[in-house]
Amino acid sequence: MPLYMQHNFCLVTLFLAQIWYDNVPHPKLVDYKKDQNWVVKSGDYFVFPGGGTQFREGAASYIKFIEEAVPAIKLGQNIRVVLDVGCGVASFGGNLMDRDVLTMSFAPKDEHE
Repeated sequence: MPLYMQHNFCLVTLFLAQIWYDNVPHPKLVDYKKDQNWVVKSGDYFVFPGGGTQFREGAASYIKFIEEAVPAIKLGQNIRVVLDVGCGVASFGGNLMDRDVLTMSFAPKDEHE
């Protein structure tokens, strides 16, 4: 069982794809990122559909492609740590959490601060 499932103090891991709008009341965020499939407002939530700046079909699809192209990688078994340089919003690292891979993401200093 992954470590985060053993504790009840953090519910954020159960809802990686959405957050309460009131936690980040930034009404222009959806409009600013509309062409990147990064975030949409749905009721009381910001929902993150999984696209992002680099992955038009979602980071999960890209990770699946990598696993199919290089089966020996075995994410979460042979590969446990990944360095993501120039990540932007770190959707790649967020999706690797589901495969028990720890990612250190470094974004360039830009609008993703």
